[in-house]
Amino acid sequence: AIDFPSSEVTTSATATSKPAPQLSALEMAVGRLEKATDRAEAVQSFADLYEVAGTKTLLVRTKFKYRIINAINDKRVQLNNVWDQALSYESRELKRRVDPLRTVDLSPYLSVAPYVGGGCYLAALFVQQTLPELFIFAYPAAVFVFAAPIVFVILAT
Repeated sequence: AIDFPSSEVTTSATATSKPAPQLSALEMAVGRLEKATDRAEAVQSFADLYEVAGTKTLLVRTKFKYRIINAINDKRVQLNNVWDQALSYESRELKRRVDPLRTVDLSPYLSVAPYVGGGCYLAALFVQQTLPELFIFAYPAAVFVFAAPIVFVILAT
C-alpha cells in the first residue's frame, strides 16, 4: 500500500473545494439577474455576472450560456421603458463575454440557414444557367438574402 502524506491530501481536498464557491457565486449572479425588477438591480446584476463570468469563462460559455442570454433578453423586454445606452452597453459587453459568436441569439436562424443557403444557391445557379448576363446581380443578391438576417440579429440584440 502507498502512504500519502496528510498535507498532500489536504491540498487536493482544498483544490477540489474551490470550484464549488465560484460555481455557487455564478449561480447566484444568474439568479439575481433573472429576479431583477428595476434598473438598479439589473445594473448591479450585470456587473456581478460580468465579474464572475470572467473567472469561469468555459463554464459560462457552456453550461450557463443560454440561461444568461435569455435572462438578458428578458430584462430588455421587461425594463424597456428604462432601458438606456448604459444598460445596452453593459448587456452587449456581458453577451460578448458569455457568447462571443452570438450562437444563442442566432440559433433560430441557424436552424433554417442550410435551407436558406441551399435555396439561394439553387436560385443563383438557375440564373447563371438561364440568364448569365444577370448573374453578376443575382450572386450578390443571394449573399444579401442569406447574410442579412445574421447581420440584423447581431445589430438588433
